[in-house]
Amino acid sequence: MQTKFKLKPLAAGAFVLLAGVVQAQEASPAAVVITGSRIPRASLEGPSAVTVITGDDITRQGFKNVFDALTNQSQNSGFVQGADYGNTFTPSANAISLRGLGPNHTLVLLNGRRMADFPIAYEGTVNFTNLANIPSSVVERIEILSGGASAVYGSDAIAGVVNIILKKQANGYDLNLKAGTTTRGGGSDKRLQFTGGHSFDKLNTLFSVELLERDPLWSADRDFMASKTGVAPTSVLARKNVSSGKYVDPGTTCSDIGDLYGGSTVKYTAKAGSYCASPKVGPTYWTTQTKNSSQNLFGSANYELSDSATLFAEALYGNNRSSNNTRGPSWTSRSATDSYFWNQATSRYEAWSRYISPEEMGGAGRYNRRWDDQAASLSLGLRG
Repeated sequence: MQTKFKLKPLAAGAFVLLAGVVQAQEASPAAVVITGSRIPRASLEGPSAVTVITGDDITRQGFKNVFDALTNQSQNSGFVQGADYGNTFTPSANAISLRGLGPNHTLVLLNGRRMADFPIAYEGTVNFTNLANIPSSVVERIEILSGGASAVYGSDAIAGVVNIILKKQANGYDLNLKAGTTTRGGGSDKRLQFTGGHSFDKLNTLFSVELLERDPLWSADRDFMASKTGVAPTSVLARKNVSSGKYVDPGTTCSDIGDLYGGSTVKYTAKAGSYCASPKVGPTYWTTQTKNSSQNLFGSANYELSDSATLFAEALYGNNRSSNNTRGPSWTSRSATDSYFWNQATSRYEAWSRYISPEEMGGAGRYNRRWDDQAASLSLGLRG
């Protein structure tokens, strides 16, 4: 038995993958739309490995959204940072990286059409497509072309193509509620989906509302990140004599502020002298996973003009609010040009530093950064 694949051009802007199984007789080929191209071609033929994830697969395997389904595929072999990570340039967006070549080389299509790039560059360097605003309840299937396809689509398809195909119709209404948490605390999430549609003779309508809420996961929620071990603790308050390179003894100051950082602030003595320190300063109060609130809406209408022509309209809207924390506030003394100053009280050059604890500012969450973004897409056309 042999499987053959053939890409057949439909028009400038669309290709169809024809797949047939050859036995004693060649089976009738099945047409599956997988990609969209702006490059007109007379013909193109060759093997193309395509992986298909259906909407039922997403539900059955417990994926919470489209990004969750894609990131668990073996083709997504590259590590990317996004909404699931607390310290990143784009904490409100999700990206994938097929074959580890970077999100800028993975082309993402929605119903065969390109999606707009996220307005902030991934890691501050390259453009990418955000997958956080597509309701999973209206996904019919996701097709992953994991081979290089830059000859057809351009350089953004060097790693492959992902085509997310949405449902065209639905009858009735479906309400879905999903919630989960972690055994060690933090990172709980909730999802509510309301999907429905109706058919009126030649007109098919579909809509979906998806609401998602996720709690942050703080580094302090995990024992192996809650405090530094095996290394010197970070200074909370330090005063150094620049001339000698030695710390000025803080006296009883450390015991006076011993309740800071969860009662972990102590007087620490090093070769260069003593200062107030805590093993919980710094990454301990970072968010390993962001806090996120997302509202996604989708609506579509398809009207059959004939057996070969259909008018369509699709609208997609997403609203995301994310917050993360990558460092607490600190204070360092300095002059106009140097990191030290002349202390008239002691008649010497000194350098002072001070970290502000969560207890002093009303909790670590007071120093969160917030990201708000809205995305909208409207497509009108004639298919046929």
